[in-house]
This record gives sequence, C-alpha cells and structure tokens, in this order.
Amino acid sequence: MVRRAAALSLLVASAALGAEAETPSSAFEGAALLGYVLLSGPAPEISFRGGWRVHEHLTLSLRVMGEVGIPGAHEPDSSRAPASIVEGHQAWALLPEARLHSESLFVDVGGGVGQLVSGQCCFENPVLHGHVGPAGHVSIGGAFGSFDGWRFELALGFRFYAFVPDSRRSEVWHVALLDTVLGVFATMGVVFPLPFR
Repeated sequence: MVRRAAALSLLVASAALGAEAETPSSAFEGAALLGYVLLSGPAPEISFRGGWRVHEHLTLSLRVMGEVGIPGAHEPDSSRAPASIVEGHQAWALLPEARLHSESLFVDVGGGVGQLVSGQCCFENPVLHGHVGPAGHVSIGGAFGSFDGWRFELALGFRFYAFVPDSRRSEVWHVALLDTVLGVFATMGVVFPLPFR
C-alpha cells in the first residue's frame, strides 16, 4: 500500500513538473522597441508589442508603433549637408502579427491598419500625406541573452502604407496599384515576460 502511494505521488509530481516545463511555450510577453526608418523618409520609431507564445516556435502578437519625425527638420542647404538626420516622417500603425522563431532567430509578419501622416522623403519632393488604410511589415531578427525571461533583440525589415496620394511623384518605393509607399526599418529593444497565465 505504501509503495502504491509512493508511486502515485511520484506520478503526480512528474505530471506537475511536465506542466511547469510546458508553461514557457504558452507564456505572454511584452516588448519595448526603439528603431529608425532607413528609407522612405528617415525618422525615429517607437513600438510596443504584446504577444502570446502559443507554440514552441510560434508567437501571436499585437504591435503598436509610431514613426516620430520632426516636420521641417530636413532643411536643404546648398553649401553643406542637412544639419539633422531626423526628417519630417510621421506615421502610425496597429499591426496584429505572427512570429516564427527558434531560440535565437525570428521572422515577423504583420498586417493591419496605419497611416503615413507626413512623408518628407527628400527636400526636392513634395511632402506626402496618406489616409488611414492597410499597413503591414515583414522583418527578420535575432534575440540575444536571457535573464529571468528578459532578452535583447535586433530586427531589420520592410514596412508599407497604402492609400498615399501622389506617391508616384516621390522617390520612395511605390506600388502603383494601391498608391503604396514602402520603407526599410531597423529596431532594437527588450522583450520581457508579462504576469499573465
């Protein structure tokens, strides 16, 4: 009887340990990221992401991001280069996304709504003002280090905004069908566990 009780206790303990081991694969995580739009109007970027790790290699997330350039900061000068690399590029997007990942590498694919509020690509081109419409991005990156669920990540990717009138006159990349402008961005930041089950 004692042996059976001991065996049952070991079985329950093993099941509990197994459940704990599976917890990270369904954990919630958040991320705070800083970035820079490299093409299609350079500007700083701030984004926040909340995700649910539904599988060992799949995380579903919601990303909120804003590109926060300063209008008029890129002033042409015939005698020297612009004094500031911060240009007047402003945009926002709300993007549900899926992340396929290993321990250290990931690919993000997101699509939702956004708006190119002000696209000051180059001083010789007119400023672009888009409407609220489809937006999305694709990026690849890597995660480094891990301390109590916290880690650091870097990413590089493409983002698009649709419904941007007169984008054909700009030097930004353009998809004629949807009046869409494309840009390249880079981000870095920290990922941290969220206290949800």
